[in-house]
Amino acid sequence: MQAAKQMHAIVRRKYGTPDVLTYEEIERPVPGDEDVLVQAHAAGASIGDHIIVTGKPYLIRLTPFGGVPRPRNPVPGACMSGRVEAVGAKVTTFRPGDEVFGEPVTGAFADLVVPAKLIAPKPTNLSFEEAAAVPWAVAASAARCVMLGDGAHRGRPSYRLQARNTKHRNSPPRSSQT
Repeated sequence: MQAAKQMHAIVRRKYGTPDVLTYEEIERPVPGDEDVLVQAHAAGASIGDHIIVTGKPYLIRLTPFGGVPRPRNPVPGACMSGRVEAVGAKVTTFRPGDEVFGEPVTGAFADLVVPAKLIAPKPTNLSFEEAAAVPWAVAASAARCVMLGDGAHRGRPSYRLQARNTKHRNSPPRSSQT
């Protein structure tokens, strides 16, 4: 019987301040048919990660991000960038060695398995650190981020910004001239 491969991760076994985070060796995940194993090079950290680690407000514990009485997912982190290590049998959009980024929902503070539809090719003009911050930067902006599989980038999903059709409440009314 072959021993399971190990990896390092930032782990939390209970809710609390960031002091509950520990650096541990855990079992390396194996991708399913439609998943990609990504070696994380950088992870974004935000107030959302803080809420998930502390479990406060308590309502977060009842969501898929939480868990009762302890966290359901031991490895936190929602934004990452890295390099593809392995792909599932049905994944045709990525190959080992591809540089990617995205929002896997949880597990970004370690190498992780993520559904291929939740990641995109990392722009070549961004470092891993910059790419890991992109999902949070987009979410925090006034634009909305839509992941589209529209055939761009050899059929891979791509991030695209679409401006919201909203009127700023302090903007003067437009005059209509014919």
